[in-house]
Amino acid sequence: MAVVEVPERLTVLPHAEVVATARTAMGRLGAAKVLFVSRGDVPGRVAEVTFCNMEGGHPTEITDIADRMRDRLVTAACARQVAEDYDTVRDAITAKAWQASTAPEQLAYAGRRMGELGLLPAPVKVSDFVSEQLADMYEVYMGMRGFSEGMLFAFDPDLDCLVVSASGSWDVDKRNLTREQTVAVEPRLTDGKRLRVLAPSGLLPMQPSVETWEICALMEACPTVRVTKDPSGTWVMDPDGEREVPLIRAGIHAHVGVVSSDHTVIETVDADREQFPYGFGCGTDLTVEIARDTVRRSHAVNDPADPRTYVRWPLLYHGEMAVELWKPGLLAQPFQGLLDLYGTAVQFTPDDVPQPV
Repeated sequence: MAVVEVPERLTVLPHAEVVATARTAMGRLGAAKVLFVSRGDVPGRVAEVTFCNMEGGHPTEITDIADRMRDRLVTAACARQVAEDYDTVRDAITAKAWQASTAPEQLAYAGRRMGELGLLPAPVKVSDFVSEQLADMYEVYMGMRGFSEGMLFAFDPDLDCLVVSASGSWDVDKRNLTREQTVAVEPRLTDGKRLRVLAPSGLLPMQPSVETWEICALMEACPTVRVTKDPSGTWVMDPDGEREVPLIRAGIHAHVGVVSSDHTVIETVDADREQFPYGFGCGTDLTVEIARDTVRRSHAVNDPADPRTYVRWPLLYHGEMAVELWKPGLLAQPFQGLLDLYGTAVQFTPDDVPQPV
C-alpha cells in the first residue's frame, strides 16, 4: 500500500476522476491500495483521508480520521485473497457436452446487453495509467496487461454446473464474450474454500472471475428447486422435475451505483453494516461470507410465497450484485428479465458509485 499526500480534497471530485487518479497512482507506485492524505488549512493538520482500492472504492474519513482509517486498514488486511484457491479437473466435461451447452451463449448475450445498457465499461489497460515501458514491465513480471470490470454467471442444468465469465485480467472484454472466455466450475467450494474448475476434454480453461468464489457461496446457501425440459428443450420449473438445481439461475456483478429500485419487482438486501462495517475489494474470503449472509437475509430467496423473481444487493464502494430466481413467471431466456429491469425498475449511474462511510 502507498500513502500519498495531496493538497486537493478528493470528496469534491467526481467518482470517475477519483478512480482514475487512484489507479494512476497505483500503477506508477506499484501498489494495489493507496491512501490519499489531504492537507488541512493549518500546517501539520489533516483535512481528510481517502482509502482507494483497485475496484474503484474510495471512502473518505473526515472525523475521527486516525481511528476509523485504522479500522478500515485492519479490515482490508484481514481480507484474504482467494483468486488462486482453485484446482482444475482435466477432462471433467466431454467436448460434445461443452459444445452443446447454451450457457456460454447466454453469458455472451448478457454481456452484450450489459454493454449497451452501460452496466459494463470497456476493458482497462495498464498503459492507460502508466508509460508503455512500465506497462510492458507489468506484463512481463506480473502477467498483467489490464482488467475488465463486472462478472456474469449462469447455472447450466445440462452440465449440472456453474458457468462464469473468465477473469478480466486475461484480456477479456465481457461485453463481447466468446465460448473460450467462459469457464465451467463446480458450484460448491471444497471445504468451503477451494474452487474446482471443470475443464472440457482437450481444453485448458482460463482463470475464472474473482467473484466466482462468492457466487459458489450463493449457490451453496440458497434453497434448491426441481426443473425439467419442456418440448422445446427449455428448462422449466417442475416439482417432479428430473434435475435439482440451485434456486438462483443466473446473475450479474456491475460496478455501478443504484439511485433507486422498485421493491415490488426486485428485492434489495441492504448491506449488513453491523457485521461488515467496512468494504473491501472483490475476490476475498470476506466477500464470500457476505454472499452467504446476503442469501440468509433475502426474503425472496427463502420465502416461497414471495413472488419476486429478482434480488439485488450493494457491494460497498464499488458496485452491486443482482440475481434471478427459478420462480413462476421467470422468462425462459436467462438474464432477459433481470436486465430489462435496469433503466426501468432499477435506476443506476455508471459513473457515480456511492461511498458511504
